[in-house]
Amino acid sequence: MTKWLAIGSSRVPRRDVRSTGRGRGPSRRRPDPALVEQVHRAIRSAHQAFAARLGASLRREGIPFSRFVVLRLLVGRGPTTSKALAGTLGVTTANMPGLVDRLEADGLVTRTRNPKDRREILVEATPKGRRTCRRLRRTAVRQLVRAFDGWSEGDLRALLESLQRLGPPRRPDGLTELPVVR
Repeated sequence: MTKWLAIGSSRVPRRDVRSTGRGRGPSRRRPDPALVEQVHRAIRSAHQAFAARLGASLRREGIPFSRFVVLRLLVGRGPTTSKALAGTLGVTTANMPGLVDRLEADGLVTRTRNPKDRREILVEATPKGRRTCRRLRRTAVRQLVRAFDGWSEGDLRALLESLQRLGPPRRPDGLTELPVVR
């Protein structure tokens, strides 16, 4: 019997779970590598399209995407070291000074010594930075909502559940720790 998996408004045949016959419970057949590659290309293409739309929208607001991401992290987390920011963003610590320098020059962040460990420098969003982040986040959300025009809530929930199965677990602050890419 064919079971169907609902993805969006379409139904896709789902392979049955089969028993191994060795008393170890069910096992799943491996997915077709060509199909997995197609899914990967589609996810990457969608991400690139989102990033391009969002980047263009943020540039019109006067801030590049990379600085918005750092500012949003700082507003969400509070005072943080550049090393912790780099770990969350999945970049090396060498990338952070330039981003933080520009945000600081625009009055959006400040750097202060950590009172608990004077060797560390904490980066923190200023009140202007928090206001700017809220404004830019509204812009970003408007872009994302436009991208999903015509999608039902059920379609969005199905997509969300599928994508969550792929990603790392989320932290309580809604962020994920990404591996550092060197």
